[in-house]
Amino acid sequence: PAHVVFAAPCELVTAKRVLQGRLDLTASHLMFRGSLPERGTLEGESAKPKGERNAGERRYRRWLLVDLVECHHVRYMLQARALEMFFGDRSNVLLAFPSKAAAREVMQRLVQQHGPGLATVDHGRRWDRAEKLQLRWRRREISNFEYLMALNTLAGRSYNDLSQYPVFPWVLADYESEELDLTDAKTFRDLSKPIGALVDKQREFFIERYNMTKEADPDSPPFHYGSHYSSAGAVTFWLIRMEPFTALHRSLQGGRFDHADRLFHSVASAWDNCICSSSDVKELVPEFYYQPEFLRNTNRVQLGTRQDGTRLDDVVLPPWAQGSPEVFVQTMREALESEHVSAHLHEWVDLVFGFKQQGRAAEEAVNVFHYLTYEGAVDLDAIDDEHERRAVQDQILFFGQTPSQLFRRRHGKRGPPPSPFSSPLRCPPAGTKLIVVRPGPVGLPASPVLDICLAGGRAAVVSGDGTLCTHKWVTPKSEFGTFTFSPVGVDLAYGVDLDQAPKRLGAAAAGRTL
Repeated sequence: PAHVVFAAPCELVTAKRVLQGRLDLTASHLMFRGSLPERGTLEGESAKPKGERNAGERRYRRWLLVDLVECHHVRYMLQARALEMFFGDRSNVLLAFPSKAAAREVMQRLVQQHGPGLATVDHGRRWDRAEKLQLRWRRREISNFEYLMALNTLAGRSYNDLSQYPVFPWVLADYESEELDLTDAKTFRDLSKPIGALVDKQREFFIERYNMTKEADPDSPPFHYGSHYSSAGAVTFWLIRMEPFTALHRSLQGGRFDHADRLFHSVASAWDNCICSSSDVKELVPEFYYQPEFLRNTNRVQLGTRQDGTRLDDVVLPPWAQGSPEVFVQTMREALESEHVSAHLHEWVDLVFGFKQQGRAAEEAVNVFHYLTYEGAVDLDAIDDEHERRAVQDQILFFGQTPSQLFRRRHGKRGPPPSPFSSPLRCPPAGTKLIVVRPGPVGLPASPVLDICLAGGRAAVVSGDGTLCTHKWVTPKSEFGTFTFSPVGVDLAYGVDLDQAPKRLGAAAAGRTL
């Protein structure tokens, strides 16, 4: 066996369970060796004798150290004592350690063993990276979806932890029309307000609750909402038709499904409940924007029958989805990337990740949640009473956690859409003069061109003799800059950077591209 250079006790955190064990670091590998859990997991399992272990449980895992590309110092149970590690194959793992100091030591050991190529993100770097991400989003270098996923990751939201699952906004407000007009502002939800404050009547109710809790107990921080927009229960509510969330929902409900009238049945009714209920302020999960499978009851789970006699099966979709989960998800994604959402998404970021998350700004925005959902609100190690500590842990684990704050100042607006001139290959302006400069002998084929296609910023050309060439668009650069206009007397010209190393596909393969 390989020599272990460092070892530390830890917990492997997954959506299904929390497994106690030990992390071993060798010269070439990271290894997790699981032991029997000392407490029940999220699935409600208790410690089992050795002979009763589930044969399917993976109590030993190993990763190549060279595949580790990034390591984030994140929270677990509202304490900064965990590391989320990201690997080259796009997999990741969440490990929780006994203390913040222990997690920091493990990260230092990883850097020493891995070398300078390992990117690390701690509390200080998180602020800097968030600002750089914001700049990229404002420049439209990344999409709205990519930006939200990146912010969730930086804020410690993880698919490995149901209590800190990635959170996405409701962006549409129309779930009744036959057709959607994504150019009409009335189609969209007001992203400047929390989901619970969209309706004036509800907004007034929550303001009154805040004042009442403030007067009732001066020693306890007041709050608008007793529930949270993202929690383990909310995640399993949305994803109940897919495993492992089906089993997780049952475990959270004591081994059985909740009453059918309280399960996810219809998108429209779920939306109405979230904006009109005093106890339900759920936002969405990322799957609403990329995974239609969660809307189908493919596993034929017996979810029960509602009081009106309706038997729960597939999710009832809005009329504009035409009964298709694929159309629904595609439309939701189009709405997320629409110009209206692009112009207002920063307002929602202010509420969830930004300066309106806490303090006076949160109070004015009607955006204050129970104090046990915020980082630093409680020190579990300082609670001596075992029952009290367990109650606080359950509150944190099952009733939601507010993401780590990423911005202290007001978030900037997104820039305007790019001019068509910024992508001349797709939108060639009238009168544009094309100049092709041959940088020497490039061996371009003499046979006719069979097919031309665009891929990102390149044009791929397939010729009859099986030659594949890729050409990159080159924007003009001069003393006047790379603008889409030119001063009087100066011709504006674009060029094509020709492929100097064409590839041979063969005539047969080239013919199949048609």
